[in-house]
Formats: sequence, structure tokens, C-alpha cells
Amino acid sequence: MTIMRTMSERSLDRGRVGLLNLLSERVHPDRSPVKSLNKSPLGGTNSAKIGGGLTGVERALEIARENVRASLNKTETKRREAVWDLFQSECAFLYDHLMVLKNVYMEPLKKIQVDGYAMFAEPELLFGNLDELCCVTYAFCKEFINLLEQHQVPVGQLDTTNVLVKLFQKGSKATMLCQAYHRYALNYINALNYLETLRRQLEFCEFEKWCNRDPRCKKLQLTDLLVAPVQHIMKVPLILRDIEGRTEDPQERAVVREIIEAEEHSLRELDDKMKWLKNFERLLEIQRNIVWPPVTELDPKVYIPEFLKGAISRQPCERLIVSPRRQIILEGSLHMLDNNKPQEMYVILFDDMLLITRRKKGLHKKKSSLTENWPSSCSRGSTGSDSALRYIVYKQPLSLDRFFIHDVTPHESAASKLEAAFVLVNLNRFQQIVAVYTFQAQTEQIKVANLVAEAERHTGQVEEDSTEHGVPVTAALILSHYASQEFADPEGGEHPQRVSVNHTKEALIIHLHSSASRPQCLFQWPDGLQYP
Repeated sequence: MTIMRTMSERSLDRGRVGLLNLLSERVHPDRSPVKSLNKSPLGGTNSAKIGGGLTGVERALEIARENVRASLNKTETKRREAVWDLFQSECAFLYDHLMVLKNVYMEPLKKIQVDGYAMFAEPELLFGNLDELCCVTYAFCKEFINLLEQHQVPVGQLDTTNVLVKLFQKGSKATMLCQAYHRYALNYINALNYLETLRRQLEFCEFEKWCNRDPRCKKLQLTDLLVAPVQHIMKVPLILRDIEGRTEDPQERAVVREIIEAEEHSLRELDDKMKWLKNFERLLEIQRNIVWPPVTELDPKVYIPEFLKGAISRQPCERLIVSPRRQIILEGSLHMLDNNKPQEMYVILFDDMLLITRRKKGLHKKKSSLTENWPSSCSRGSTGSDSALRYIVYKQPLSLDRFFIHDVTPHESAASKLEAAFVLVNLNRFQQIVAVYTFQAQTEQIKVANLVAEAERHTGQVEEDSTEHGVPVTAALILSHYASQEFADPEGGEHPQRVSVNHTKEALIIHLHSSASRPQCLFQWPDGLQYP
């Protein structure tokens, strides 16, 4: 297979030197543009001697600059160097990663597709918004150097705080760059999965090996270049914190801190988007593989008129699972006692309902594009082979306000030989008990985690209407169960005592109301977990 490059081996280097010449000359026209990037012109020590070839005016300006540098304290010098490092990192990332990914991989792939090769590949899925990322990064670098030029006086002083304020103000190139990074990061995991699919094709493997031999890659693989933007966006707050640490003026320090908070808020927004996307992808996977038994299977003895059998042969709730606001709180395997025999069930706790299912192998494996490659608290109960399974709904979903939980005590456990067990009692809207489910977990810790739905701490998106006095609904149901019980007097009294419940980050506290009452800790959260 003959592959023609879209640009020569030296074109990227020529383009890089051209931009660096432009950017550096505008800051220091009397210096070598390429070398100026290797040494900060914003107050760092200049190792070059004042040459004898300078004119009188140039020599006077150079002496003035040296005097300013000598008058600067060490902290201010390093602060300016940190600002210059921020600019350098953006330029280096643009040319050493983004442009390499674009000119060594994406453009040649499009070129060979014009010639009829690798037509199965879709560059937009693999590289996402790489073109946009290159454009906005270049614009950000140009705006950065313009601000450095505007806020630098002839003798070498620089107002770094104003540079940062204007650089990161709302509506600037930095805002556009941040949004472009968000779009790229949201596509990153799908891009990795798509890359694994492409690598099954021999033609693409040969193309990738050919690209890897390009000296511009500097021994970086395609996966290294794809992850680079996701890693780079995390570095900006670190450099800004370095600048903050070297800022002595309290007002300027507060301004830099506001910029850092805005950047960290942007990263948190990206993290929230990733969590929502992973959760939504998992909802799609569950809905795609779920089976809702028809009413004839739920109740084989039911009589259905012949004229209605076709209309109700399928359940109308087949698309119930996927909802933009639904969150997966916890999922995992539990054993349920059915006809006195333990059967493995797969239980999924959503923020509005509990779904009990049986799992069986499906005919085709459909791989999730996110949950198998990006760890998620929402899918921690699932395994890599979950997408090959079918979920058979057991009876019906349970609304969270239609059941309460009885925690099997150690005494009851010993008497009934039910270890790490709890009982779920389902009621209808008229408070009639319609079903009872007895579950056994593998360990006591897993049982407690299921009881309190501790995974709510990891979602960070507990709805206001899903809380009861600050306690999530699932935990509130457990608390209401304990509050309805009577306990023996801990001091040996004859009369059972009324209880009230409270919670801390470490434990649930049960208060026994008697003359000699003291708080009794019924159980603690599992190790490593805290109540939100």
C-alpha cells in the first residue's frame, strides 16, 4: 500500500519556527526568537553577555533591563518565569502533541481514504474535535503573547496579574479553549474503544505502524497522543498555583486565586459531565439488555380474552429505564431466598426505584463504550462481561417509597441460619403488604452498603425532593424502620424503650429514651465510606 504524506517531514518544523519567531520577536525583537523560548525574557537571568556590537541606545536599554532584573527579588523573578512556563507549555503542547496528532495521523488517514484505502475508518469518531482544539489553542497562544507585549514596558517590567486576568476572563480565548477540551474529553473514552475496533483491521494496523515511524512522534504511540489533551487540561491549575505561591501582594494573590477557582470549577464541571455520561451509558446498556416478562409469565393462571392477547403481549414499560435524570445508586449480586432455595439475583438501586432481575447469558455481546474502560461508582457492582448478559425482571420494579427494610439481627441470624441477610417488605399505596423478599449478601459489609445505599456519596447529585430531613430516601426508610422498633432497656429495665435515630459521618446513632439513656451505636458505615 502506497501512502503519500499530506506535508513534508520538515513542514511542521518550519511552521513551528515561524510561529515561535512571530511570538518571540513581539516580546523581544533584539533576541533570537527560537532561543528566547528556552530562556524566559520576563525577568529571568540572561546568560548572554552584552555584546560589543550594540549601538549606544541599544546598550543603554540592555543595561536598563539588567538593572531592573537585578532589582527584582527572587520571588518576583520566579513568578514571571512561571507565567512564561504557562505560555511555553501551551505552545509546546500545540506543536508536540496536537499538530503531530493532526498531521501525522488524522490528515494522512483522510488522504488514504481519498485513494480508497481504510474506508471503514471514521476519523471524526477517532479524533473528535481535534481540528477545533488546534485552532483555539493557537488563538489562545496568540492572545497570550499579545497580552505579554501590551503589559510590558521598555525597561522589562511586566504586570503579570493583569495579563492573567485578561487572559482568563469570561468570553476570552481561554473560555473557548476550555469548552473545546470538554468536548474532546467527553469523546475520549469512545475514541479509545473505537481505536480497539479499528485495530482488528490489518489495514489500519499497517497504517498505524507506518505513522509511528514518523520522527515527529518522538516514540509516542497513538494512544499517548490521544490522551495528551485530557492530561494537559489538568496541568493549568497546577501552574497557576505555582504563580499564586510566588505572589506576595495580598490583592494580587486573591485575584490569582479567583482564576484558579474558576479553572478548578471548570474541571469539576467536566467531571460531572463525565459522571452523567457514564451513568447514562450504563442506563442505555441496561435498557438494551433488559427483558420484561409478559403478564402471562408473571401470572400463568390469569385469563386474558383472545382479543386482548396481542395488545398486551408486550409490556409498555420496555423503555422505562433510560431517563436523563435517573441515577444508578448501587448495583450488584445478591442471593434471594425463593421457595426456601437461594437464587442469585442482580439488584439495581436507582434513585427512584429498586429493580430485581435474574441474569442469564445473551446471544450477542454488546460492549459498553464507557463503563468497561472508565471506573465508575455507578457500575462498581458490574463486571466486564455484564454487557453479554440479559436482565430478566423479577416481578415488578419497586418504588422507593413502597417498601421498608428489616435488618436481620445477629440473634435472628443465628436462629434462622441467615448470615448477612435483610428482608425487604413491599407495600402498596394502601399500606397492604404485597410481597416479601429475603436477601443474603456475601459479607456483612456488603449488606450494610446495600442497606444505606452509600453509593449516593459518589454520585454527588442527590435530588432535593429525594431527601427526608437531609437524609436520602433509602437511608430514611431504614431509619424509619428502626424508629418503629422497641428495644430492651440497656440498663436492665423491664420496659422497652422508645427510640429516635440520628446519623453522623461515622455511624447511625440510636437514642433510647429513658431516665438512664445513652446513645447506642447500632452499626457503622463500611470501612473507607462516610455518610455525606
